[in-house]
Amino acid sequence: MEGKIQLSPLIRRRLNLEDLKYHLIYLLEDAEPCSYNSIGNFISDMCDILKDSFLEENNISATPKTKDELYYYLVDLFYKYLSEFYFDECK
Repeated sequence: MEGKIQLSPLIRRRLNLEDLKYHLIYLLEDAEPCSYNSIGNFISDMCDILKDSFLEENNISATPKTKDELYYYLVDLFYKYLSEFYFDECK
């Protein structure tokens, strides 16, 4: 992906990185990363769930473009963390 991801002001104002990470950790408690056929599918699924949860919790009705922007932002933000989790669990 080229360039920096631009999030709409509506999303940026509500983003709290600590809350996002806490919610991701909560999601990972029930996750079964080894059941995915690839690390990419695992990361994609976790970021998609996190995106949907964030939008729902903040009562944001987002356009498909805004949803995509948020999804890619979350992938960029949590890719390393989720990769490490995946490899730790699926040795």
